[in-house]
Amino acid sequence: MGLFQELRRRNVFKVASVYLITAWILMQIIAVISPYLHLPILFGTGITVVLLLAFPIVCIFAWAFELTPEGIKRSHEVGHDDSIGHITGKKMNIILSVLLMLAVGYLFIDKLFLAEMNKVTLTKAISIKAEVQNEAVNSTANNLKDSALTQQLSSENKGNIALTIAVLPFVNMSADVQQEFFVDGLTEEILNGLAKIKGLLVTGRTSSFAYKNKNMDMRTIAKALNVNYLIEGSVRKSGHKIRITTQLIEAQNGTHLFSETFDRDLVDIFAIQEEISQQVASALKLSLVYQDKRYDTALGKLDYIAVEQLVIARGQIVEYTEKPIKAALKTLKQLDQQYPNTAEILGLLAYGKMMLSSTSAMSDGAFLDKSEDIAKQVLIISPSNYDALSTLGAIYDDYAQYQHLARQTYQNILRYYPGKKSAYTRMLDFLASSLSPCSKIKQFIDSIPQNVFPTIDLQAITLLLNTCATNGSIDQLLTNKVKDEKQSAALNKRVKYYAWSLGLATDLAYIKVQSLVDKNPNQRYLVSLYSLQLAMGATQQAQQTAIRINSVDGGFWSWYFSQYHYLYFDHQYHLNKGVRTPEAFISMMKNENKNLSKFDFSLALIKQARQEHKPSIVVGYLASVPNFPIEVAGANNRETLGLMAMQYYVETIKAEKSDQLSKHQSSKHQLSQATSQQFLMKLKNYRQQYPESFLFWELASTAFITAFYAGDYDY
Repeated sequence: MGLFQELRRRNVFKVASVYLITAWILMQIIAVISPYLHLPILFGTGITVVLLLAFPIVCIFAWAFELTPEGIKRSHEVGHDDSIGHITGKKMNIILSVLLMLAVGYLFIDKLFLAEMNKVTLTKAISIKAEVQNEAVNSTANNLKDSALTQQLSSENKGNIALTIAVLPFVNMSADVQQEFFVDGLTEEILNGLAKIKGLLVTGRTSSFAYKNKNMDMRTIAKALNVNYLIEGSVRKSGHKIRITTQLIEAQNGTHLFSETFDRDLVDIFAIQEEISQQVASALKLSLVYQDKRYDTALGKLDYIAVEQLVIARGQIVEYTEKPIKAALKTLKQLDQQYPNTAEILGLLAYGKMMLSSTSAMSDGAFLDKSEDIAKQVLIISPSNYDALSTLGAIYDDYAQYQHLARQTYQNILRYYPGKKSAYTRMLDFLASSLSPCSKIKQFIDSIPQNVFPTIDLQAITLLLNTCATNGSIDQLLTNKVKDEKQSAALNKRVKYYAWSLGLATDLAYIKVQSLVDKNPNQRYLVSLYSLQLAMGATQQAQQTAIRINSVDGGFWSWYFSQYHYLYFDHQYHLNKGVRTPEAFISMMKNENKNLSKFDFSLALIKQARQEHKPSIVVGYLASVPNFPIEVAGANNRETLGLMAMQYYVETIKAEKSDQLSKHQSSKHQLSQATSQQFLMKLKNYRQQYPESFLFWELASTAFITAFYAGDYDY
């Protein structure tokens, strides 16, 4: 009998088939129940490895042994006439058929029913993914418009016309004929420097030098050379001093875009040629490539190379990644040493430090404090510095006790920059995060001067506010269609953008952050994605994202991740992941985060205190929480909830220690009830005055939690 026939007789194929299908069904069951039982990812991996290793053992066992009426015997001990393998095979056929039906049934349910259930939360996100990702790309492109890292010219600003330039031979204004060699060398050095600018077409030396010592109209020369711009200049020598004048001329009308004079000591002519060529190259890029008016004041204090370094540093910072931001800070510190107490440098330095605190895996414990101190120093030098004001506004915005300072800072930005779109965008974001009534936001939108916001943007914001005023649905608004399909597509795109920007759509936020992670998987974006996945109930995806997060470095985002991880998962799983406890971050909370009492962190701290029977953790931290106004506003809202939770827990522990009876229940939570009753009154007043906004900002859940702590069970 051949090997194949013998394998069939001993039912090895059938045993293997039954084993594989059973193993597959078992792995599907584990995949489904693991998130609900909070099983670690290694559990599923371990089961899979065991099943794979056991497969050859099962096959060998089926070959070597046979089931008989007397029990299991070795195959070679059972004669062909005594074998009941054909009966066993029929039983296995029945088992195999049942398992196959179960597998097919599971696939049918999974594809038709479970998939539809998952679409309830994610279908909208998938349907708009391309549009939101395009929005992210456009937003990133706008932020990086002035980035010198690319050294590319903006085709949009130039109507897709290539920029061409010719460097005319500089004129020797000195009587010294020998100076001619230096002048020609300087011209060539500038020409070579400009030729290195990507996207700029520079006419060759031979063509340019054909116009040496020729007194002709610039427009005529430009037309002959077929260029958009010309650079000309002169060199004058007096003793050991030399004066070099350069001018950038627009060929179409012959106007000067910039004119600069450089006075130098004639020591090292090659060094002078190299420096001047770099200055001219930087000046040209500032005039033609970056075209950013914010650097105009800096040009009165810094040379062109330093200003270009500022542009480069800004481009690195807005990449929102740790490595380029650190490179930018290094450049800015060097510029600060070269030009001390310069507001343009220090303002960007403050902004860069703040951005590093939100993107860096590591934290020195005082990023924000340093950024805040530098920004305040800048405003003493220059009260209208945009970077410093933006930095302080962003810092104050996060703290309940500083909300009034945030509002004041954003108002100052509007006062100093009444025509700047981003100034109004920052105030709009602040009003939304503060859960301001929609009617007040509408008043703000109506106050924006004409031509600051594109008309379609104002239409999109107005649609969102109208949805608030009419108790409409954001979801329905995002899917509305109008007669003009082109207008509908463009308008819906802007509506989705502002719905995401104002925090009105979780699915939009999920897709937006996912696209950011795909392009730039830094700590900030990964932790944001992780928290959104948890909020949407996508526990398995959150666990996969958690693997990519640096959870043990002690930085801001490590803390942010740890509090959520500790809160959502059991203690043992938390320890297996190497995530530190909330208590480990208390010192950072005191030093860097000014003793926040945000709801999530407070709950995580309470969970640790209960699990480890250490109420002193919460008692000590609660004593350090600063006073802040009890308001409905966003930051105050979150911190008030956290304050109530900690007060309630501490009062409960104290009551248990003093053996108070249940009849004294109403008296043992006096402090938490006082806080919650005050907050509940604010919520009731808000609901009474602005019922539409109360629903629009989804404050019902906040009111429900507050009513529980207040003991107002009839609310």
